[in-house]
Amino acid sequence: MADEAEPIECSAQPLGLSFHPTRRIAAAGLVDGTLELHDFSDWPERMAKKKDIRLSKSTSRGATSDYKYGNDDDEGDGTMEQEEDEDDTIFASLPIHVNDTSVGASSRSKPSCRSVLFSDDGTRLYAAGNGGGLSALDAEMISSSSSSVILDDSRDSSGLCRGELWRIDGASPNAINCLFQMPQCSPAGRLLVTGDDEGVVRLWDDRMCGGDGNGSAKSSVAAAAAASGSKNGASFPRGCVMSWSDQNDYISCFDSDRDGKTLLASSAGCTLGVYDIRKSAVNSSKPNKGPTPRLSDDQEDELLSVAVIKNGRKVVCGTGEGVLAVWSWGTWGDVSDRFPGHPNSIEALLKVDEDTILTGSSDGLIRIVQIQPDKLLGVLGEHDGFPVESLRYS
Repeated sequence: MADEAEPIECSAQPLGLSFHPTRRIAAAGLVDGTLELHDFSDWPERMAKKKDIRLSKSTSRGATSDYKYGNDDDEGDGTMEQEEDEDDTIFASLPIHVNDTSVGASSRSKPSCRSVLFSDDGTRLYAAGNGGGLSALDAEMISSSSSSVILDDSRDSSGLCRGELWRIDGASPNAINCLFQMPQCSPAGRLLVTGDDEGVVRLWDDRMCGGDGNGSAKSSVAAAAAASGSKNGASFPRGCVMSWSDQNDYISCFDSDRDGKTLLASSAGCTLGVYDIRKSAVNSSKPNKGPTPRLSDDQEDELLSVAVIKNGRKVVCGTGEGVLAVWSWGTWGDVSDRFPGHPNSIEALLKVDEDTILTGSSDGLIRIVQIQPDKLLGVLGEHDGFPVESLRYS
Protein backbone atom coordinates (compact mmCIF):
# COMPACT_ATOMS: atom_id res chain seq x y z
CA MET A 1 0.00 0.00 0.00
CA ALA A 2 0.97 3.64 -0.44
CA ASP A 3 2.15 5.79 2.45
CA GLU A 4 -0.93 7.04 4.27
CA ALA A 5 -1.23 10.54 5.71
CA GLU A 6 -3.30 11.30 8.76
CA PRO A 7 -6.96 11.82 7.81
CA ILE A 8 -8.65 15.21 7.75
CA GLU A 9 -11.29 15.26 10.47
CA CYS A 10 -14.58 16.91 9.52
CA SER A 11 -17.08 18.13 12.11
CA ALA A 12 -19.82 15.96 10.55
CA GLN A 13 -20.10 13.28 7.89
CA PRO A 14 -18.79 14.62 4.55
CA LEU A 15 -20.91 14.03 1.43
CA GLY A 16 -18.93 16.04 -1.13
CA LEU A 17 -15.24 16.82 -1.62
CA SER A 18 -13.23 19.19 -3.81
CA PHE A 19 -9.63 20.47 -3.79
CA HIS A 20 -8.55 23.97 -4.73
CA PRO A 21 -6.63 23.77 -8.04
CA THR A 22 -3.57 25.72 -6.81
CA ARG A 23 -3.71 25.87 -2.99
CA ARG A 24 -3.62 23.09 -0.42
CA ILE A 25 -7.21 23.66 0.58
CA ALA A 26 -10.01 21.09 0.68
CA ALA A 27 -13.73 21.88 0.70
CA ALA A 28 -16.21 19.42 2.18
CA GLY A 29 -20.00 19.46 2.02
CA LEU A 30 -21.41 18.04 5.24
CA VAL A 31 -24.52 16.09 6.09
CA ASP A 32 -25.81 18.95 8.27
CA GLY A 33 -25.76 21.43 5.36
CA THR A 34 -22.49 23.10 6.34
CA LEU A 35 -19.70 23.90 3.91
CA GLU A 36 -16.35 23.31 5.61
CA LEU A 37 -12.88 24.31 4.41
CA HIS A 38 -9.63 22.71 5.56
CA ASP A 39 -6.09 24.03 5.20
CA PHE A 40 -3.43 21.32 4.90
CA SER A 41 -0.62 23.51 3.53
CA ASP A 42 1.70 22.57 6.42
CA TRP A 43 0.69 18.91 6.47
CA PRO A 44 4.23 17.39 6.35
CA GLU A 45 5.39 19.63 9.22
CA ARG A 46 2.22 18.92 11.19
CA MET A 47 2.60 15.15 10.78
CA ALA A 48 6.28 15.30 11.80
CA LYS A 49 5.38 17.30 14.90
CA LYS A 50 2.62 14.86 15.79
CA LYS A 51 5.07 11.98 15.47
CA ASP A 52 7.46 13.77 17.83
CA ILE A 53 4.65 14.29 20.34
CA ARG A 54 3.76 10.59 20.29
CA LEU A 55 7.42 9.57 20.60
CA SER A 56 7.90 11.91 23.54
CA LYS A 57 4.76 10.54 25.15
CA SER A 58 5.92 6.95 24.69
CA THR A 59 9.36 7.74 26.15
CA SER A 60 7.80 9.46 29.13
CA ARG A 61 5.58 6.48 29.87
CA GLY A 62 8.49 4.12 29.66
CA ALA A 63 10.47 6.19 32.14
CA THR A 64 7.76 6.55 34.76
CA SER A 65 6.24 3.06 34.30
CA ASP A 66 2.81 4.45 35.17
CA TYR A 67 1.20 1.47 33.50
CA LYS A 68 2.24 -0.70 36.45
CA TYR A 69 -0.20 1.15 38.63
CA GLY A 70 -3.06 1.20 36.15
CA ASN A 71 -2.59 4.90 35.30
CA ASP A 72 -2.57 4.57 31.51
CA ASP A 73 -4.80 7.49 30.60
CA ASP A 74 -3.81 10.83 29.12
CA GLU A 75 -5.52 13.09 31.65
CA GLY A 76 -3.36 15.87 32.95
CA ASP A 77 -0.37 15.45 30.62
CA GLY A 78 -1.77 17.68 27.87
CA THR A 79 -0.62 15.41 25.06
CA MET A 80 -4.13 14.47 23.95
CA GLU A 81 -5.17 18.12 23.74
CA GLN A 82 -1.97 18.97 21.90
CA GLU A 83 -2.57 16.22 19.34
CA GLU A 84 -6.14 17.37 18.79
CA ASP A 85 -4.91 20.91 18.16
CA GLU A 86 -2.45 19.60 15.61
CA ASP A 87 -5.21 17.61 13.88
CA ASP A 88 -7.55 20.58 13.47
CA THR A 89 -7.32 21.79 9.88
CA ILE A 90 -10.67 23.62 9.74
CA PHE A 91 -10.41 27.32 8.97
CA ALA A 92 -13.91 28.05 7.65
CA SER A 93 -17.35 26.67 8.39
CA LEU A 94 -20.28 28.25 6.58
CA PRO A 95 -23.99 27.28 6.94
CA ILE A 96 -24.67 27.40 3.21
CA HIS A 97 -27.49 24.82 3.03
CA VAL A 98 -28.47 24.29 6.68
CA ASN A 99 -31.84 26.03 6.23
CA ASP A 100 -32.80 24.46 2.90
CA THR A 101 -36.13 22.67 2.58
CA SER A 102 -35.60 19.16 1.22
CA VAL A 103 -37.49 18.33 -1.97
CA GLY A 104 -38.47 15.30 -4.05
CA ALA A 105 -37.40 11.90 -2.79
CA SER A 106 -35.33 13.65 -0.09
CA SER A 107 -38.29 15.60 1.31
CA ARG A 108 -38.15 13.69 4.61
CA SER A 109 -34.41 14.13 4.98
CA LYS A 110 -32.70 16.89 6.91
CA PRO A 111 -30.89 19.60 4.92
CA SER A 112 -27.44 18.61 3.67
CA CYS A 113 -24.68 19.96 1.43
CA ARG A 114 -24.31 17.12 -1.03
CA SER A 115 -21.79 18.35 -3.55
CA VAL A 116 -19.02 20.98 -3.69
CA LEU A 117 -16.76 22.02 -6.56
CA PHE A 118 -13.92 24.51 -6.99
CA SER A 119 -13.93 26.10 -10.43
CA ASP A 120 -11.02 25.22 -12.71
CA ASP A 121 -9.44 28.65 -12.19
CA GLY A 122 -9.94 28.56 -8.41
CA THR A 123 -12.01 31.76 -8.22
CA ARG A 124 -15.34 30.12 -7.41
CA LEU A 125 -16.53 27.46 -4.99
CA TYR A 126 -19.92 25.97 -5.86
CA ALA A 127 -22.15 24.15 -3.39
CA ALA A 128 -25.40 22.23 -3.90
CA GLY A 129 -27.85 20.78 -1.42
CA ASN A 130 -30.68 18.29 -1.13
CA GLY A 131 -33.17 21.15 -1.27
CA GLY A 132 -32.27 21.68 -4.93
CA GLY A 133 -30.40 24.89 -4.10
CA LEU A 134 -27.20 26.03 -5.82
CA SER A 135 -24.70 28.59 -4.47
CA ALA A 136 -21.44 30.18 -5.55
CA LEU A 137 -18.83 31.59 -3.19
CA ASP A 138 -15.82 33.83 -3.72
CA ALA A 139 -13.10 31.21 -3.24
CA GLU A 140 -10.33 33.80 -3.09
CA MET A 141 -12.00 35.67 -0.25
CA ILE A 142 -12.74 32.69 1.95
CA SER A 143 -9.38 31.06 1.18
CA SER A 144 -7.50 34.18 2.30
CA SER A 145 -9.20 33.96 5.70
CA SER A 146 -7.06 30.99 6.76
CA SER A 147 -5.41 32.96 9.56
CA SER A 148 -8.53 32.61 11.72
CA VAL A 149 -11.40 30.18 11.91
CA ILE A 150 -14.66 31.44 10.42
CA LEU A 151 -17.73 30.16 12.18
CA ASP A 152 -20.14 32.70 10.72
CA ASP A 153 -23.91 32.27 10.94
CA SER A 154 -24.64 35.82 9.83
CA ARG A 155 -26.29 36.69 6.52
CA ASP A 156 -26.55 39.96 4.67
CA SER A 157 -29.75 41.77 3.71
CA SER A 158 -30.21 39.49 0.69
CA GLY A 159 -29.85 36.35 2.82
CA LEU A 160 -26.38 35.42 1.59
CA CYS A 161 -23.70 33.95 3.87
CA ARG A 162 -20.20 35.34 4.20
CA GLY A 163 -18.39 35.03 0.88
CA GLU A 164 -21.52 33.90 -0.98
CA LEU A 165 -21.87 35.62 -4.36
CA TRP A 166 -25.22 34.24 -5.40
CA ARG A 167 -27.77 31.62 -4.46
CA ILE A 168 -30.55 30.01 -6.48
CA ASP A 169 -33.15 28.22 -4.39
CA GLY A 170 -34.90 25.53 -6.40
CA ALA A 171 -32.17 25.48 -9.04
CA SER A 172 -33.22 21.89 -9.73
CA PRO A 173 -36.63 20.35 -9.01
CA ASN A 174 -35.01 17.63 -6.90
CA ALA A 175 -32.01 17.26 -4.61
CA ILE A 176 -28.77 17.99 -6.50
CA ASN A 177 -26.42 15.03 -6.28
CA CYS A 178 -23.34 16.09 -8.28
CA LEU A 179 -21.58 19.06 -9.87
CA PHE A 180 -19.22 19.30 -12.84
CA GLN A 181 -17.62 22.06 -14.90
CA MET A 182 -17.19 21.84 -18.67
CA PRO A 183 -13.64 22.54 -19.93
CA GLN A 184 -12.74 25.98 -21.23
CA CYS A 185 -12.54 24.70 -24.81
CA SER A 186 -16.17 23.52 -24.79
CA PRO A 187 -18.32 25.09 -27.55
CA ALA A 188 -20.57 26.53 -24.85
CA GLY A 189 -17.70 27.76 -22.68
CA ARG A 190 -16.91 26.86 -19.08
CA LEU A 191 -20.45 26.11 -17.94
CA LEU A 192 -21.45 24.52 -14.64
CA VAL A 193 -23.38 21.24 -14.77
CA THR A 194 -25.79 19.89 -12.14
CA GLY A 195 -27.37 16.44 -11.88
CA ASP A 196 -30.21 15.68 -9.48
CA ASP A 197 -31.98 12.76 -7.82
CA GLU A 198 -34.49 12.23 -10.62
CA GLY A 199 -32.13 12.43 -13.58
CA VAL A 200 -32.47 16.15 -14.39
CA VAL A 201 -29.29 17.56 -15.95
CA ARG A 202 -28.84 21.32 -16.25
CA LEU A 203 -26.20 23.69 -17.61
CA TRP A 204 -25.54 27.02 -15.88
CA ASP A 205 -23.79 30.26 -16.88
CA ASP A 206 -22.26 31.76 -13.73
CA ARG A 207 -22.45 35.30 -15.15
CA MET A 208 -26.22 35.07 -15.46
CA CYS A 209 -26.73 33.61 -11.98
CA GLY A 210 -25.80 36.83 -10.23
CA GLY A 211 -22.00 36.60 -10.12
CA ASP A 212 -19.61 38.84 -12.04
CA GLY A 213 -17.25 36.04 -13.13
CA ASN A 214 -14.94 36.32 -16.09
CA GLY A 215 -16.79 33.82 -18.25
CA SER A 216 -15.55 32.90 -21.67
CA ALA A 217 -16.88 34.84 -24.65
CA LYS A 218 -18.16 31.50 -25.91
CA SER A 219 -20.76 31.58 -23.15
CA SER A 220 -22.51 34.42 -24.99
CA VAL A 221 -24.15 31.76 -27.17
CA ALA A 222 -25.66 30.15 -24.11
CA ALA A 223 -26.59 33.57 -22.72
CA ALA A 224 -28.48 34.46 -25.87
CA ALA A 225 -30.28 31.12 -25.76
CA ALA A 226 -31.37 31.69 -22.18
CA ALA A 227 -32.61 35.18 -22.97
CA SER A 228 -34.63 33.83 -25.89
CA GLY A 229 -36.00 31.06 -23.68
CA SER A 230 -37.21 33.67 -21.20
CA LYS A 231 -39.02 35.54 -23.95
CA ASN A 232 -40.70 32.33 -25.05
CA GLY A 233 -42.05 31.79 -21.55
CA ALA A 234 -39.74 28.96 -20.52
CA SER A 235 -39.88 28.55 -16.74
CA PHE A 236 -36.24 27.95 -15.87
CA PRO A 237 -34.29 29.55 -13.02
CA ARG A 238 -32.01 32.46 -13.87
CA GLY A 239 -28.69 31.32 -15.23
CA CYS A 240 -30.00 27.96 -16.48
CA VAL A 241 -29.15 27.79 -20.18
CA MET A 242 -30.03 24.16 -20.88
CA SER A 243 -32.06 21.42 -19.20
CA TRP A 244 -32.73 17.73 -19.80
CA SER A 245 -34.82 15.16 -17.93
CA ASP A 246 -34.24 11.99 -19.95
CA GLN A 247 -32.65 9.78 -17.30
CA ASN A 248 -34.97 8.41 -14.65
CA ASP A 249 -32.88 8.02 -11.50
CA TYR A 250 -30.20 10.00 -9.71
CA ILE A 251 -27.20 11.25 -11.67
CA SER A 252 -24.18 9.74 -9.95
CA CYS A 253 -21.22 11.21 -11.88
CA PHE A 254 -20.20 13.36 -14.87
CA ASP A 255 -17.26 13.41 -17.25
CA SER A 256 -16.61 14.87 -20.71
CA ASP A 257 -14.36 14.40 -23.69
CA ARG A 258 -11.19 16.47 -23.94
CA ASP A 259 -12.78 19.03 -26.28
CA GLY A 260 -15.83 19.53 -24.11
CA LYS A 261 -18.20 18.68 -26.95
CA THR A 262 -19.82 15.68 -25.26
CA LEU A 263 -21.02 15.37 -21.67
CA LEU A 264 -21.38 11.90 -20.12
CA ALA A 265 -23.68 11.19 -17.17
CA SER A 266 -23.86 7.90 -15.29
CA SER A 267 -27.15 7.16 -13.59
CA ALA A 268 -28.56 4.80 -11.00
CA GLY A 269 -31.30 4.27 -13.58
CA CYS A 270 -28.90 1.82 -15.26
CA THR A 271 -28.15 4.07 -18.26
CA LEU A 272 -25.22 6.11 -19.51
CA GLY A 273 -26.39 9.46 -20.91
CA VAL A 274 -24.50 11.09 -23.80
CA TYR A 275 -25.24 14.82 -24.19
CA ASP A 276 -24.10 16.69 -27.32
CA ILE A 277 -23.04 20.09 -26.01
CA ARG A 278 -22.09 21.37 -29.46
CA LYS A 279 -25.62 20.90 -30.83
CA SER A 280 -27.09 22.25 -27.62
CA ALA A 281 -25.07 25.46 -27.85
CA VAL A 282 -26.33 26.33 -31.33
CA ASN A 283 -29.89 25.09 -30.96
CA SER A 284 -32.29 28.01 -31.48
CA SER A 285 -35.68 26.35 -31.91
CA LYS A 286 -35.88 25.39 -28.22
CA PRO A 287 -33.28 27.52 -26.46
CA ASN A 288 -33.56 25.92 -23.02
CA LYS A 289 -34.21 22.37 -24.16
CA GLY A 290 -31.23 20.66 -25.71
CA PRO A 291 -31.49 17.88 -28.28
CA THR A 292 -32.50 14.51 -26.85
CA PRO A 293 -29.39 12.77 -25.49
CA ARG A 294 -28.41 9.30 -26.52
CA LEU A 295 -28.92 6.72 -23.80
CA SER A 296 -27.21 3.37 -23.50
CA ASP A 297 -29.18 0.17 -23.26
CA ASP A 298 -30.54 -0.65 -19.83
CA GLN A 299 -27.58 -2.30 -18.07
CA GLU A 300 -29.79 -3.82 -15.36
CA ASP A 301 -27.29 -2.47 -12.84
CA GLU A 302 -26.74 0.96 -11.32
CA LEU A 303 -23.99 3.03 -12.94
CA LEU A 304 -22.29 4.85 -10.07
CA SER A 305 -19.18 6.45 -11.61
CA VAL A 306 -17.73 7.28 -15.03
CA ALA A 307 -14.35 8.13 -16.58
CA VAL A 308 -13.08 8.66 -20.14
CA ILE A 309 -9.85 6.76 -20.88
CA LYS A 310 -7.71 5.46 -23.76
CA ASN A 311 -7.36 8.99 -25.22
CA GLY A 312 -11.10 9.30 -25.60
CA ARG A 313 -11.67 5.91 -27.24
CA LYS A 314 -13.19 4.19 -24.20
CA VAL A 315 -15.58 5.06 -21.39
CA VAL A 316 -15.60 3.04 -18.17
CA CYS A 317 -18.35 2.99 -15.53
CA GLY A 318 -18.37 1.52 -12.05
CA THR A 319 -21.51 -0.48 -11.23
CA GLY A 320 -23.49 -1.55 -8.20
CA GLU A 321 -22.53 -5.20 -8.69
CA GLY A 322 -18.79 -4.48 -8.71
CA VAL A 323 -18.28 -4.77 -12.47
CA LEU A 324 -16.39 -2.23 -14.57
CA ALA A 325 -18.49 -1.67 -17.70
CA VAL A 326 -16.58 -0.40 -20.75
CA TRP A 327 -18.04 1.34 -23.82
CA SER A 328 -16.31 2.09 -27.11
CA TRP A 329 -16.68 5.78 -27.93
CA GLY A 330 -19.52 6.34 -30.39
CA THR A 331 -21.11 2.93 -29.81
CA TRP A 332 -23.44 3.76 -26.96
CA GLY A 333 -25.95 0.92 -27.05
CA ASP A 334 -24.32 -1.91 -25.13
CA VAL A 335 -20.93 -2.33 -23.50
CA SER A 336 -17.95 -3.60 -25.45
CA ASP A 337 -16.25 -5.13 -22.40
CA ARG A 338 -16.93 -6.06 -18.78
CA PHE A 339 -14.32 -6.45 -16.06
CA PRO A 340 -15.73 -8.19 -12.96
CA GLY A 341 -13.78 -8.69 -9.76
CA HIS A 342 -14.79 -6.10 -7.18
CA PRO A 343 -16.74 -7.80 -4.38
CA ASN A 344 -18.86 -4.68 -3.79
CA SER A 345 -20.16 -1.65 -5.64
CA ILE A 346 -17.69 0.71 -7.35
CA GLU A 347 -18.68 4.13 -6.05
CA ALA A 348 -15.84 6.24 -7.50
CA LEU A 349 -13.32 6.28 -10.35
CA LEU A 350 -10.20 8.42 -10.77
CA LYS A 351 -8.05 8.29 -13.89
CA VAL A 352 -4.31 7.82 -13.34
CA ASP A 353 -3.34 7.69 -17.00
CA GLU A 354 -5.00 6.59 -20.22
CA ASP A 355 -4.73 2.89 -19.29
CA THR A 356 -5.04 2.96 -15.51
CA ILE A 357 -7.71 4.02 -13.04
CA LEU A 358 -8.24 4.04 -9.29
CA THR A 359 -11.49 2.55 -8.02
CA GLY A 360 -13.20 3.38 -4.74
CA SER A 361 -15.45 0.61 -3.51
CA SER A 362 -18.05 0.22 -0.79
CA ASP A 363 -15.77 -2.37 0.85
CA GLY A 364 -13.43 0.48 1.80
CA LEU A 365 -10.55 -0.38 -0.57
CA ILE A 366 -8.92 1.82 -3.20
CA ARG A 367 -7.66 -0.40 -6.01
CA ILE A 368 -5.37 0.23 -8.98
CA VAL A 369 -6.86 -1.26 -12.14
CA GLN A 370 -5.55 -1.50 -15.68
CA ILE A 371 -8.11 -1.51 -18.51
CA GLN A 372 -7.58 -3.53 -21.73
CA PRO A 373 -5.67 -5.61 -20.99
CA ASP A 374 -7.76 -5.93 -17.83
CA LYS A 375 -5.67 -6.44 -14.73
CA LEU A 376 -5.90 -5.69 -11.02
CA LEU A 377 -2.52 -4.12 -10.23
CA GLY A 378 -2.92 -3.85 -6.47
CA VAL A 379 -4.51 -2.06 -3.54
CA LEU A 380 -3.48 1.56 -2.96
CA GLY A 381 -5.15 2.07 0.40
CA GLU A 382 -8.17 1.47 2.58
CA HIS A 383 -10.73 3.45 4.51
CA ASP A 384 -11.11 1.29 7.63
CA GLY A 385 -13.97 -0.68 6.13
CA PHE A 386 -16.11 2.38 5.39
CA PRO A 387 -17.28 2.94 1.79
CA VAL A 388 -15.08 5.03 -0.48
CA GLU A 389 -17.64 7.34 -2.10
CA SER A 390 -15.39 9.91 -3.76
CA LEU A 391 -11.83 10.14 -5.12
CA ARG A 392 -10.13 13.45 -5.94
CA TYR A 393 -6.62 14.71 -6.68
CA SER A 394 -5.25 17.58 -4.59
